[in-house]
Amino acid sequence: MTYRMNADDLINIINSKQEQNQYVEKNIDFELGNNRFIIEEELINSEIKISKNLYYINDDELILNCKENQEILELHFNLSLNGIGYKNHFLDSEKVSSMTGNLIHIGATDEKSDIYFEKKSEYKTFDIHFSKNVFLKYYGENKKLDNFIKHISDGKSLGYTNNEIYITPPILCAIQDINSCQYQGLTRKIYIESKIYEILAHTLENHSNEKQPKISNRDKEIVHLAASLINENIKKPLTIEEISKRVGINQTKLKKLFKEIFGCTIFTYLQTIRMNNAKTYITDSELTIDEISQLSGYTSISNFSAAFKKHFGFSPSKLK
Repeated sequence: MTYRMNADDLINIINSKQEQNQYVEKNIDFELGNNRFIIEEELINSEIKISKNLYYINDDELILNCKENQEILELHFNLSLNGIGYKNHFLDSEKVSSMTGNLIHIGATDEKSDIYFEKKSEYKTFDIHFSKNVFLKYYGENKKLDNFIKHISDGKSLGYTNNEIYITPPILCAIQDINSCQYQGLTRKIYIESKIYEILAHTLENHSNEKQPKISNRDKEIVHLAASLINENIKKPLTIEEISKRVGINQTKLKKLFKEIFGCTIFTYLQTIRMNNAKTYITDSELTIDEISQLSGYTSISNFSAAFKKHFGFSPSKLK
C-alpha cells in the first residue's frame, strides 16, 4: 500500500508540536500511523537554519505531496542507506541516492512535486536552509554559481546539480562536527556557522569543474551504497571484499569507481571518518583512549595511536 500526505499538513503538525529552548528552535518526536518522525531544527542566524531529520517508515510507502507555494533555498544531504525519491518539474533525476545531496532553490511557482519514502526503511537527512542573501553577495565569483544565483534572483526553481553532490569525507566530517558540537551560546553559533560555510565551500569546489566522470546511474548507486556501508560500520569496519559482495560488484571495479566519484580511496574515506570521530570522542567525552580506539574499529591501542598521530600530527593522549 501507499500512504499519501500533503507536505503542508506535515509542516502544520510540526509547528503545532514546537518546543522552544535557548538553542533549539524545534525538537520534535511524533508518530503518524506506524511511521515515526524525529525532527530537530536550529536557527543559527537570521540567514541560516539547520534541520536534522530521522524518519522511520514502517508498513506502507509514504509519498509527500508538495505544492511549491513557498520559496526555499536548501542544501540537503541523504545520510541513509536508501535513496529518497523526488519527482518535480526542474530536475531530471528522480532520486537522491544514499550519501549524496543537492543544493536546490524552489520558487513560489505553485508547481507540484512529490517526495517518496520506501516502506520498512529508515531515513536520516541533514539539511541547511539559507536566505538568498548568503549567495547573492558571491555573484561574479564563479560562472556556474552565477547561473544559479541569477535563477534564484528571478524566482525560478532549479538544482545546482542533478542530485549529484557527493558526501565526501570533508563534508561528512563537518556534518559530524556540527552534530557533536558541545558549545553553547555565541560560541556555538560561530562554530556551527563556520562549519556550514566549510560544507558549502567543499560543495562548490567539488562542482567547480563541469567535466564530471561519465559513470552509469547504476554504478553511482552502487558506490553511494558502499560509502553508506562504510559510514554505518565504523566500529567494526568491513573489508573491501565484504563491501564488494554486499553491493554486488568485484573489488577492482569498486575501488576504481569509488575513487572516481569521491576523489579518494576506500581506505582514505574510512580513515578520515574514523579519525574525525575519534577526535570528537577525545575532546567531548570522558572515554579512555582504549575505549575510543575500540569505538574507532581498532583492536590495538598502539595501532590506533599511531594512525591518529599520522593523520593529525599529534598523539591522542596529547590531545586528551
